Amino acid sequence: LVAEMALAVVARGLVRGPYAFIRDPFNILDATMFVVTVSELTMTSIGWTVSIRPLRLLRLVKPAMALHTLVGCRIAVSVLHRSFSQYWVCALLTLVVVITFAMALI
Repeated sequence: LVAEMALAVVARGLVRGPYAFIRDPFNILDATMFVVTVSELTMTSIGWTVSIRPLRLLRLVKPAMALHTLVGCRIAVSVLHRSFSQYWVCALLTLVVVITFAMALI
C-alpha cells in the first residue's frame, strides 16, 4: 500500500494537476486506511489496547463507489435496495413467529 501510494504521488503529483493524488476519492480513502492502520500498530506497540479495526470496514466504500459510477450496476443496486426492504419485513415476521412459539414451549 505504501509503495502504491508513493508511486501514485510520484506519477500524478500530490496536489497540482487534473489527476493529482488528492483529487481522487479512492486515493484519499487508501491514505486514510494507511494512517488508521499505522496509528493502531503504533498504539499497540506502546502498550495501549486500542482497536481501530472496525474503521477498516471503510474499505467497503471503495467497491460501492465503483458500483455507483456504472449505470447498469446502479440500476441493479437500486432494485436490490427496493426489494430488500420487503425481505426485512418477511424476516421480522418470521422472527416474531419463532419467538412466539419458542416462548410457548418454555
